[in-house]
Amino acid sequence: MSIREKINLHIPAAALAAATVIYFAAARLVQDYLYRGNQRPENLFASLGEFFAIAEPYEIPLYFFGFIAIPVLALCIAPLGRRLNFPKIWKFLGVAVLLGFLAFGLRFFEFDRYVSYVGREGIGKALWLLLTKRLFVTRLILGSSLVVFIFFYLRNFRFEWLFRLDQKIPWRKMERLFMLALAVLVFHPNFPVDPHHYNYFMGPVNDIVHGKGLLYETTSLYGLFNIYFLLAAFTILPFSFVSLSFITAIFYFVFFAAIYFFLKAWLKSPALAAFGAASVYAIMFLFNTSPTRSVYLFPAMGPFRFWLYVPVLWLLYFYQNRPRPILRELAIFLSAASLFWNFESGIALCAGTFAVFALESRLPPGKFVKLGLEFLGYIAAIIALITVVNYAVYGSMPGWIKFFKELLPFGSGIGMTPLPGIGVFDIFVFLYLAAALIFLQNYRRGQTFDLPAVFLTVYGVFYSLYYVGQSTWQNLYLVAVPPILLGAYLLKNYREERSVRAAFYSFLILIAMFFAVKLPVEFKNRDYGRLASLSAVPAADADLWQDAEYIKEHFAGNRIPLVHLRDTTLLVHAQKSNLLDLYYFFTLYYTEDVERAARDLEAQKPPILLVGKKRNDQIDYFMSFLKNYRKSGELNTLEIYERAD
Repeated sequence: MSIREKINLHIPAAALAAATVIYFAAARLVQDYLYRGNQRPENLFASLGEFFAIAEPYEIPLYFFGFIAIPVLALCIAPLGRRLNFPKIWKFLGVAVLLGFLAFGLRFFEFDRYVSYVGREGIGKALWLLLTKRLFVTRLILGSSLVVFIFFYLRNFRFEWLFRLDQKIPWRKMERLFMLALAVLVFHPNFPVDPHHYNYFMGPVNDIVHGKGLLYETTSLYGLFNIYFLLAAFTILPFSFVSLSFITAIFYFVFFAAIYFFLKAWLKSPALAAFGAASVYAIMFLFNTSPTRSVYLFPAMGPFRFWLYVPVLWLLYFYQNRPRPILRELAIFLSAASLFWNFESGIALCAGTFAVFALESRLPPGKFVKLGLEFLGYIAAIIALITVVNYAVYGSMPGWIKFFKELLPFGSGIGMTPLPGIGVFDIFVFLYLAAALIFLQNYRRGQTFDLPAVFLTVYGVFYSLYYVGQSTWQNLYLVAVPPILLGAYLLKNYREERSVRAAFYSFLILIAMFFAVKLPVEFKNRDYGRLASLSAVPAADADLWQDAEYIKEHFAGNRIPLVHLRDTTLLVHAQKSNLLDLYYFFTLYYTEDVERAARDLEAQKPPILLVGKKRNDQIDYFMSFLKNYRKSGELNTLEIYERAD
């Protein structure tokens, strides 16, 4: 191959990488300018945080526009290399882009902070910082892996050894050991919980148990079917926060195991499948590990939220090998049903499945409508089924507007932070664009598509909206699995490319460092001598538990009027639901929300009101509307008020 041919082969990737970085940096500058006058809403409670609501109306449109603008920008950059006919310009460009990521990863401008920390606390504290601080470790690992990428790209190492392991290792026996190791790595004997994040699941389930129907008198932030699933699971397991932690563990283990077996079947390489599953474990599980953090604390940020795309991947794989209509219909049905498990991930799942069957059939534009109507038909059927069942149970039609009630406030910017100008997410977008360009070339040549690869690309693009909206480090890992699986596909099929081989070694070092640095911290957090009981009450909740027992004994009925910062936990322990139209007081973000709840309580005129001793501006504002209640007693964490009139 001539030098010119080699240049032309590598220009698109280099130009695409440069265009991706340039676009996101420019998009951040544009948004900073557009949002310069934005202020925190005055009606948002101060206790929720200084930057808890920052509206970003242009970020998602700019993100989608990037999938058009970045390739166009890359096409404008690419002729520069062709005119110069000089490969060093592209090596320079690639190294410049990587060094930019390196500077971001290591945050050189913050090193004075770490040096001063060492000087103040000593080398022992510095090692503690290295081994436990998530962001510092991640930046250091990221920077190191980029140095490795540059080294291996320049040295041009091969890696056929990975695929030779498929023949050298007895994988039937090794799989059993791998699954056993996976179980040990996942299961935490103490099943830690975080009440705040668990409340969003335990609250709706508790309401249903005590007579408040979902879509009637209670709502859920994360979906319908997942709440119904938990309702069924708690008929077998004790209804407790620890049980939900146990369920989270099961989902993690099954998810990682399913990823391994899918990659093994799809890519025909047990070694690559094991590496892929281990990588997903490292990014999803170990990234969140620190002395005070665990993935168990965030059930909504794990497989329990988005697991349904794995069975769809399996269905697409089987359909690709044997195109049976039943497999196609099941994939579409599961995608439609996923909207009701979790709406955000369901949108991405529907988009990925729609793209697969539209491209697989090479549908003319007119047939897109028919495929879309098929999706809508399944969605309508599911809505009808839910409506009929609810009508049979509750005797009235469900209020479907409540399905979106808890999602709507986030449109005002709740929990949103700006997308970094340069960040790891740029790599994800570059990977999706590179894969899309490959698929486009295959389409023009009349070649068949790899259906799981197309699905992962489109699904990943849409599911990344979760990170685009809430652009914090702790959300990045949540959208990292599709790029990892897609990267494994590109590795298997394009391993002759120097950049692909260098990326493999870079990622291998990254994963190895995560295991080396984070795994000891993870196991240090576990106490294998203290196996958690599924019905155990945390020692920190002893006072709350005593109050719950008092409420259970002295207040009849299923509902009590309660205003408390830990109301959900108290209600679950007391086996009651709230008389107010809420399951978690924290979710009243704005003053008008609290005012509405207070007016509702005044209209009902309950003879007693239970109010938490520990208060914030939300509770103080709520109490300012209640003039007819006088304090008559108190418990450990509660004050009891009686109505005066």
